[in-house]
Amino acid sequence: MTPEQIDGRARQFSICLEELGPLDRRGPNELSASAALDAGDQLSSQWTLSALDEALARYKYAENEWRRAGDLEEAASAIVRQGTCMRFRGSSSRR
Repeated sequence: MTPEQIDGRARQFSICLEELGPLDRRGPNELSASAALDAGDQLSSQWTLSALDEALARYKYAENEWRRAGDLEEAASAIVRQGTCMRFRGSSSRR
């Protein structure tokens, strides 16, 4: 290896190549579940009945995907969001 000139001084560099892996080590179920939770959160913040209905569907989908991935803690989080969504949906339909 020959030295390179930088700022008038000779320096040596070496390059080490490693096998690149995916940036996110989660599986496809986990990625789609995470995306569904994010979409549900976005929808539920709109506070309309149709958005709350769609958010509820996204949360149910996320719950099923988390269960398939074996992550019961995340599945429980999706269930809690479903309950919150149902609560707000119920109170907004009474107005």
